[in-house]
Amino acid sequence: MTDVKTWQPAAAPPGGSQPSPKRVHKGSARHVSSHDRVVAALAIAPLLITLGLVATVVWMSFQADPSRPGSRLTDAAYRQLAGSDTIRSVLLNTVVFTVVAVAVSGLFGVVAAWLVGRTNMPGKNLVRTLMTVSVILPGYLTAMGWLFLFGPRIGSVNDFLAKVPLLSGLEINIASPAGMGVVQGFSLAPLFFIMLVDVFASADPSFEEAAQVHGLRRLTVTTRVILPLVRPSVLAAAFYTSMVAAAAFDVPAIVGLSGRVLTLSTYLYLILNPGAASSPAYSEAAAVGVLLVLATLLPMLLYLRLLNRSYKYGVISGKGYRVRLSRLTGPGKVYAWTFLGFYFAFAQLLPVLNTVWTSLQPYMRPISRAAFSDISLEAYRTMPWDLLMQGFRNTVFLMLLAPTLAVFFAVFISWTVIRSRLAWRGLYDFGAFLP
Repeated sequence: MTDVKTWQPAAAPPGGSQPSPKRVHKGSARHVSSHDRVVAALAIAPLLITLGLVATVVWMSFQADPSRPGSRLTDAAYRQLAGSDTIRSVLLNTVVFTVVAVAVSGLFGVVAAWLVGRTNMPGKNLVRTLMTVSVILPGYLTAMGWLFLFGPRIGSVNDFLAKVPLLSGLEINIASPAGMGVVQGFSLAPLFFIMLVDVFASADPSFEEAAQVHGLRRLTVTTRVILPLVRPSVLAAAFYTSMVAAAAFDVPAIVGLSGRVLTLSTYLYLILNPGAASSPAYSEAAAVGVLLVLATLLPMLLYLRLLNRSYKYGVISGKGYRVRLSRLTGPGKVYAWTFLGFYFAFAQLLPVLNTVWTSLQPYMRPISRAAFSDISLEAYRTMPWDLLMQGFRNTVFLMLLAPTLAVFFAVFISWTVIRSRLAWRGLYDFGAFLP
């Protein structure tokens, strides 16, 4: 007798559903039960809303004046974008920002997932906890911290480097597409980690052991055995992270707008909020929104394709199946925690501490003996607490309402996609993933 342990390396997003093997979906639509039809009917609302909103944006992009009913149809918005040098620069910035964010998040996320899932490194529970905290830490908080550290005009590190004769030319400018990508990559690394850590932890080590028995070196085993096994998971995480990065707003807004470095999300924001001098260009904004959807459509389809093929990577093993961890020597454990310590310091500790430090100072400046004498709570005393409490109440309301609705509809959508025999269940998967 053998147990079948299915390892599905095409990782699903946090909170998302993993597709089951193909055998679950065998059957034809004529065998659909009444229960499946009822569940599908309950799950149809968010699908219709999502597709309806996308259709509305596409429709508005062809309107000469969307604010007027019965406006004539035209492609003027797209022709205006096609002839704009600004949109070319914005698209290039978005591509560079996304690629760098995926590369940085993949580097730290994959290595951390491997250390926690496949090695005997001490303190793995602490790493899991810190990575989870990184996910729930607001992106704008770390973005402000990075801006206060490495901003082109107010960065304390750059201010320090400018005062050192031998280091005056080493100023770091994060208000650039690549710089913003690094900041966003640090924020997205925990997402990479969460999607991959269980993949590494559940991988059958028999292939690795067989390669080592035949005399292959550890590096060769890693590149020729382990990495090919987890490649679908890494690619899926990269596609998913690229979609998140391409539509990200917090880091491009806080870091990029200070240097007028625009991505698609911040460019769309400026079009819809031009100030009192002019009115919003709704047609152009809708056209930019369509471009943003198209920019994420390809990685989304590739990600869903990998999810649907994950059943091909099942591992059949006996009851003696045990995950054997790679043993790190003393220096190896030091290198591992040095790598992780560098990440946690720059991704969480330094940005948060620098934000707190800045809030206690009358103006932005680096840590010094004189600065300690000027520490005060004046910024907190003069804060508009009435607006802050209003924002707090609105945030709590959203925290209660949004997850409740999300879980409610996700249960019915997941059942329809995974367990039902509906021929058009793939539309639910696509519609749920599109937002």
